[in-house]
Amino acid sequence: MMLFHSGIRRGWLWWSLSAFLLFVIYEIVETDVPTAQAFVPAMPAANPGSVARLIQRPYEGLKVYASYTGDIQVGGEAMLDPKNATVHPEELHKQFVPAIAYLIYHPREGFLLFDTGFGPAFVRSSNGDLGWWTKPLVKTRVHAGQDLISQMNRLGVSRSALKYVILSHGHADHTGGLPALGPVTVLIGKGERDAIAQPMSLLHAYKQAHCAHVARLLEVDFDRAPSLDPLGRAVDLFGDRSIYLIDSRGHTPGHLSLLLNLQQGPMILTGDVVQTRRAFRDGIPSGNSANIGDAYAAARRLAATQEQIPALRAFYGHDAEQAVHALQPPHFYQ
Repeated sequence: MMLFHSGIRRGWLWWSLSAFLLFVIYEIVETDVPTAQAFVPAMPAANPGSVARLIQRPYEGLKVYASYTGDIQVGGEAMLDPKNATVHPEELHKQFVPAIAYLIYHPREGFLLFDTGFGPAFVRSSNGDLGWWTKPLVKTRVHAGQDLISQMNRLGVSRSALKYVILSHGHADHTGGLPALGPVTVLIGKGERDAIAQPMSLLHAYKQAHCAHVARLLEVDFDRAPSLDPLGRAVDLFGDRSIYLIDSRGHTPGHLSLLLNLQQGPMILTGDVVQTRRAFRDGIPSGNSANIGDAYAAARRLAATQEQIPALRAFYGHDAEQAVHALQPPHFYQ
């Protein structure tokens, strides 16, 4: 009888463990990423060749709203490369950092987003829609009314008004607001779709289901794009020298940044190429970059641009001090 009960206990334990593993695999292995099509930009004006020449003719009427959608806790390696000789151990502490979404108004093309931060799911739960098993691993702080959709509603901008949602990359703290936007057209760098769709990509900070309701997924191929020195390869989004998609692969395979030729001076939205002002100044990427060599190259191109153009304004990936002091909607940059 004892052996019988022991066998039942072992069988129950094995069944429970198997069920748990199957559930985790179901949560991790998803297939909700649509097939990507090639992005075909508008016929560009003559290539200015450099940022310095581009900004001699700023584009009138562009506006940028920086929406602080909440915070996420990260380790030090996510902020700076711990192997960099200039990085001190005290800089590598665990901390909460902001997730910013940028709503951009173009006077001819309408509204677009650069990254989406966190959506309503993260108001309800500290790990949002990432799956119950991530609860001990993912900690966010998103207050009611702070999520992207709430902020867009207060500005009177409907989801249907968005021409494009541009993702710097596919990590979940940049795509968290995407499900609530519905069937939008998303632009990503070439190679990023495959990174999102890889098996068990949630273990690499992607959430495939965030892309489930995307109407069209368009990949930007920088390989044949002209150079906009010293930033490197760049695509003129609307062919009018207003907004440029910048090749900044390294943090992820298809990472991109955004350069805005604003009336009051140029602005670059770095994405996670560099996470803070310190990283931007010294050209130091995060230590958990997919390709650390490419990440350093991209970070150094940004630093070189700042040296060449001191008036360049930059929004970094996750700079807590910057988020606190930035203009909050309905105020905007222009």
